[in-house]
Amino acid sequence: MKATRQLGKLVLTAALTVSMVYNAIVPIYAAGSNAADFAGKTITAVAVSGNITVPKDTIMAVIKVKPGDKFEAEAIKKDMQAIYELGNFFDVTVNFTAVPEGVKIVYSVMENPALNNVVIKGNTKVSTDKLKSLVKVDKGKVLNTKALRESTKAIESYYHDQGYILARVTDVSMGDGGAVIITINEGKLEDIVVKGNQKTKTYVITREMKVKEGEPFNSNDARRSMQRLYNLGFFED
Repeated sequence: MKATRQLGKLVLTAALTVSMVYNAIVPIYAAGSNAADFAGKTITAVAVSGNITVPKDTIMAVIKVKPGDKFEAEAIKKDMQAIYELGNFFDVTVNFTAVPEGVKIVYSVMENPALNNVVIKGNTKVSTDKLKSLVKVDKGKVLNTKALRESTKAIESYYHDQGYILARVTDVSMGDGGAVIITINEGKLEDIVVKGNQKTKTYVITREMKVKEGEPFNSNDARRSMQRLYNLGFFED
């Protein structure tokens, strides 16, 4: 993430890196050095530039500053945040132009790259097709990071519903050719420790367990394993 200071601008910039695609929710804001010079002046026009595939109306719909309003840097900052949160852009800036009647405002955007493919890595317990069905981003269109974040949450929720409560999406990155790569850690069980067994051999206990070392931990299997152990009749609690 980076912030840039330029004369006569408010700048909202997010570096499109491996981590930005997934993690950058609130970009850094910096006020241009002469923004205060426009305070209180009448806004004569509000425009948008730089959009190629995202309709102008989509952007204008979230802009609250209107012609006739008085210039307020905080209001413009909120508009920039709203534009960024559409999820289609990795850079948002606003330029001020002094005119005899007041000040003209132009919001400039840079669109995210187009998405051409979704790649899933790290999954062994849930099929790739199932996980891809949970990713609600449109191929062939500008990548929407808001939809991507919601998709990763849906993936984690599905894993948790299946009992894999330690599963997490650990990385989302942009690969070659417009591919989004989603990496999953399914939460492997590192070790099983048995204590308190004085008469029953440890291997007798572990062979009844459905959870295995080196396998993704599943809470449903853990509960069934406990029930199987109780059913042996060797244990009171």
